[in-house]
Amino acid sequence: MKVKLSHNMRVNSNFEKYRENYLRIGEFAKLVGCSVVSLRYYEEIGALLPAFVDPDTGYRYYTAQQTYQARLVRICIDVGISPKGLKEYFDGGDVLEMYNLFDEFADAVEERLREAQEKKTLISEMEVEYRRQLAVEPLKPRWIYARPATHAQLATAVPVTKPLDYRSYLQTINELQSRVHKLGITPYAQQGAKRTEADTWVVYLAIANEAEGVGRALDGGLDVTRTRPEPYLTKAFHGASIDKCFDNAYSEVPLDEIDTITDMWALTMVTGFAAIEITYTDKNWPDDPNQIVSMVS
Repeated sequence: MKVKLSHNMRVNSNFEKYRENYLRIGEFAKLVGCSVVSLRYYEEIGALLPAFVDPDTGYRYYTAQQTYQARLVRICIDVGISPKGLKEYFDGGDVLEMYNLFDEFADAVEERLREAQEKKTLISEMEVEYRRQLAVEPLKPRWIYARPATHAQLATAVPVTKPLDYRSYLQTINELQSRVHKLGITPYAQQGAKRTEADTWVVYLAIANEAEGVGRALDGGLDVTRTRPEPYLTKAFHGASIDKCFDNAYSEVPLDEIDTITDMWALTMVTGFAAIEITYTDKNWPDDPNQIVSMVS
């Protein structure tokens, strides 16, 4: 009489018959370029199961064909897709599901490319700021001739009749940066807070001056302003902490004379101290053009 084998019995039989074609977990890890710990995690989440597990020893074995699946897992991780989602693709075995997975890969790679371009732009802007810092004497007031900029901005909960504290600023700027990123807008390095004709401070973030990006910002509920190149007087206030910088600034500059609080650093690149910059309302053009630090590129 012919005995019907269970699935486990068939697997065991196949393993014993073709044992030389199976790879121990350590061998397979070296072959696909990952650690044994990673393979055990992939097994735990169902993204990459061993082809055979010895019931007596617990040893894991893989086949050479599984290197393809392992590569997909690694690609998922590299492009920021959770490998947990692979289980449904491999369990279903549906070609359409795999096409969906490849589309997801393509979208993730495009997002990574966009983020890399944002970082490249930000580094370039930080270089401009660094050169500006080198061109001035720290702790001294200076005139700056700023280049035109487009700002996305978000109102804070602090009215202009009160000093803007760093915590309120930071909370609002973090929200603004998150919203700008989700809208696919390229941000620049310049950021800060400014008073408006309304009754609250607004935080601002310089963004690329392109119609599409500005349109997305407006559609996303953000206000957008464009500035023209003009000279303004600014002074840095340093201290042991950002909070202390704010205290030092407000003790020297009357609140109603402050136009903008900008270029805040937890640690400046030049002096090594915490610093903020206050922009004054006094904008009388200096007689000596050498006193002006140009930011126009």
